[in-house]
Amino acid sequence: MGNSQDKSPSSVGTLLAKFKNSANARNAPQVIGYGRVHPGRPNDIAVRLADQLRCLGCERVFVDRVKGSAVTKPELDEAIASLGQGDVLVVTSLEQISWRDDSLWEVLLLISQRGAHVLADLEAFSTFERAEASVFVNAMVRFAQHVREIRLSDASIDRREKISDDDWRALEAKITRGELSKEDAAVKAGVSLSTIYRRIAA
Repeated sequence: MGNSQDKSPSSVGTLLAKFKNSANARNAPQVIGYGRVHPGRPNDIAVRLADQLRCLGCERVFVDRVKGSAVTKPELDEAIASLGQGDVLVVTSLEQISWRDDSLWEVLLLISQRGAHVLADLEAFSTFERAEASVFVNAMVRFAQHVREIRLSDASIDRREKISDDDWRALEAKITRGELSKEDAAVKAGVSLSTIYRRIAA
């Protein structure tokens, strides 16, 4: 990446150590790791990802085996639910949370509302301190570039934004209860509105 020289390989561990040292010893923050592995990938990749997060200093690790476009990410939900005031969620890259910008913003906001922080290794992104707008934008640009590079370099994995059966059942229930319009369901799932209508008619 163009800005990878801005951080050393140990910057994540260093930042976490400083953050922990600044906290009250009796209220030491939890450091929770989250990762996501495409279901078409071998299981040892999920194991290596979990090990990588532990090496970054994570005390607990949650790993989903779902596509980036998946609406339901149970391990991510559990990781967020585990976060308390001052805790930290560590990811190797922001794309682990979501491939879609709007979904990523929602998760970052949710974590912020819990009084917790996010640290992404690849983008050198953290919410420990209030960043200048340009720093935040640069992190998002690196995130977008990384997503594009992965998609181009791994055409063997089917990354088309489809709706899995489990995700569709969750969406369909919300549509039936009137909690979600068909248009909003399409946006949330990252698919066309015609796809939603085809699933309803199936």
